Amino acid sequence: MKKTLAALNALTPEQKAVLQEKRLEGSYTPQAMLALLRPVSEFDRLSDKSRVGIGCWSAVFFVLAVVCLIVTANGVIPWLLGAPLILGLLGAFLFFLVTVIRLSKVDLSNNFRQIALPFVAILREDMEKGEPMQMKLDLTAPTAKTKKTGESDAYALGVYYKVVDHFYRDAWFEGSAWLADGSSVSWAIVEDITESMRTKRNARGKHKTKSKYRKICHLAVDVTLPHKEYSVGAAEPSIDAKVKVKPAEKRTTLRLKRKVKIKSNEPWDVRALIELVAEAFRRAKPAAPAGGAA
Repeated sequence: MKKTLAALNALTPEQKAVLQEKRLEGSYTPQAMLALLRPVSEFDRLSDKSRVGIGCWSAVFFVLAVVCLIVTANGVIPWLLGAPLILGLLGAFLFFLVTVIRLSKVDLSNNFRQIALPFVAILREDMEKGEPMQMKLDLTAPTAKTKKTGESDAYALGVYYKVVDHFYRDAWFEGSAWLADGSSVSWAIVEDITESMRTKRNARGKHKTKSKYRKICHLAVDVTLPHKEYSVGAAEPSIDAKVKVKPAEKRTTLRLKRKVKIKSNEPWDVRALIELVAEAFRRAKPAAPAGGAA
């Protein structure tokens, strides 16, 4: 907890604003973007790691306060000793409770540090230093209320007598950038999430509800290649992607799309997006010199 709070206090006002708003949109160089967001990412990592422990300690202090109250009320220890102890335990309980609530309010989607930041870091290597990129990033939870698109009627499924599916659409990451070779890349990511709330009755007659997730991630990338640098040939996709080639007078644009399906609400592997960009360049060959043979 100490490291987490220290990381939070070390953030600049601009970085704390990112935590509060959970959105980022505008024109940034990759260097400026990473300098701004890496400390935020490190705090988010520490916060995810420590929140469970802080919540457990909060519960422990509350239980100890109740036990101490019962013991004191039954005369096992005098009120002169018991009262300060009870107040101290309640104070610790409130401190840990407020801390975990405070950290929960600034929790960011794990897509942020596991997908967005690695992708920006890779793009930086292929861009001119100081060249800006356009970015729109939504860091709110994939199943935030504002992203809900509907829900199903209740139905039965196996041992579960009541199942209700909640549907969400999370268009959380898009942007564009010019690369050092004169080509450009733009991307957009939309995730369709199904949260299945399943309720069953166990052998002791208790009702238990759990959530299961399914997620379809729609990845779309446009790579535009200048004719003076590249010639684009036909090729079978090396990955499970749909590819459309749109030639123009000075440039050829390759539009690539793929779906990533996972049975959880966790981030997918960023390599799925990197491979989509790489697939466009796999089809490109250096252009023949002017006046030379094609």
